[in-house]
Amino acid sequence: MMKVSDILKEKGSDVVMVKRTEMVCDTVKLMNAQKIGSVIVLDEKGNIAGIMTERDILSCPFKEMDIATKKVFEVMTPSDRLIIASAEDNIQYVMAMMTEHRIKHMPVMKNDQLVGLISIGDVVKALLDRSQQETKRLQDYIAGKYPEE
Repeated sequence: MMKVSDILKEKGSDVVMVKRTEMVCDTVKLMNAQKIGSVIVLDEKGNIAGIMTERDILSCPFKEMDIATKKVFEVMTPSDRLIIASAEDNIQYVMAMMTEHRIKHMPVMKNDQLVGLISIGDVVKALLDRSQQETKRLQDYIAGKYPEE
């Protein structure tokens, strides 16, 4: 059974983080430059304050708010509303949680420490890779090309 930790082994555990007091426009520029859809937001003590995603930005009431003057904490999803994955969660469970809660990014925690961030794209890629490997293995078996023991 494939786990979140397997995705992180392949993808790596680097996570882009910003302070909650950063300007939204600067964070959007960072996200665009890094080609990412979310950033983890840290409070003044370095603890996770939340996550800011593309959806958070697009959900801003633009008529009531000038995005150029707003800070990240004003638009982010706060930590008390985060859906968090464990490194030991199986991928099917994480995919079901992402689908149920309609989210695309999940922080990954192990022993109360942030160890990565996965996206729905990471999950789909992992499942697709596994499916292709299994298909190849079955084709080889049918063709009699499986390794001898």
